[in-house]
Amino acid sequence: MKKSRVLSKWFLAVTAAVLSASAGLAQGGRGAGGRDQEDLIDRFLNLATSELNLTVEQRSSLGAILQEVAEQRRELGRGQMELQRDIQAALTDPATEEGTFAALANRRFEIQRQGIALQERQRERVAEVLTARQTLRFILMQERLARRIEAMRREEQQRRRQQ
Repeated sequence: MKKSRVLSKWFLAVTAAVLSASAGLAQGGRGAGGRDQEDLIDRFLNLATSELNLTVEQRSSLGAILQEVAEQRRELGRGQMELQRDIQAALTDPATEEGTFAALANRRFEIQRQGIALQERQRERVAEVLTARQTLRFILMQERLARRIEAMRREEQQRRRQQ
């Protein structure tokens, strides 16, 4: 039981960076050149290879797609964090004009649109590499893991509040 729990936590930690690319979260690539994220993507690919019966070529192509999307997602995440700081500053400054709020709202929606477009491009590229069955299973695998990670985040937030 303890080994299963450790493996489950490891598994979720391993996939967090990869799923950040598809879920729109900005957590990737700490360390020199994003090496940590590369390691996580490699581990995720090992899991996907097993679950989806990927060929060596499919694994390689999928890895390249995930690396590229992760970098683009990190860039979006940086923009999202900058926007969040701007929003907080505007909301706390009583001198902020209405036009500034409208511009911030527009920037927020644009970042969301970019995230959705990135997700669509990833899905299209994955569909070029995998069979239709594998593509669907890949999408379901990402969604399942994203839900598990979100549940872990909520649990962690609850623990922090209780301390």
